[in-house]
Amino acid sequence: PVRPGESGPLATGARLERTGCMSVLPKPAPGVTSAFGSGTYSVTRSQRMPVVVLDRDARTRTVVSATLGDFHVHESEGLSSAAMMINELRPRVVVCSMAFDPVELLFFARWLRSTFGRTVVLIMLTRPGDTAQAILALQCGARACIELPVDPRRLRLLMTKHAV
Repeated sequence: PVRPGESGPLATGARLERTGCMSVLPKPAPGVTSAFGSGTYSVTRSQRMPVVVLDRDARTRTVVSATLGDFHVHESEGLSSAAMMINELRPRVVVCSMAFDPVELLFFARWLRSTFGRTVVLIMLTRPGDTAQAILALQCGARACIELPVDPRRLRLLMTKHAV
């Protein structure tokens, strides 16, 4: 677990390696904080509960983040940066888009489940009316699916249900 006010460089070896179609995601690196993009931040216990929002589309990330104003939202546009955030922040909920490569998304979801078990809830964002995509999301381990565009009331309801 991260201790209040602690900061430092990302632990060595916590990087994404790609081998063929399979991604080897980083092992948890507790007790450190890291820089994502141009900003550096520290994790403290006094912050609101962290949530990771993962989508390639910046507009969707912004809408979801605005909807989740009661939570400490961390946005990511890639699976590897999201994995590092999840390792450090230990969020209760990850909101992820189905817009990624299906094989990489499947490996990401399996990594999430094998590393954190049922302690991290995965909510998937799917295309409207795409039943096949919703089924794939549930097969990947999602606890719930929300069709795009995101219905703020439904998302808040799911967050209240799963974040407690």
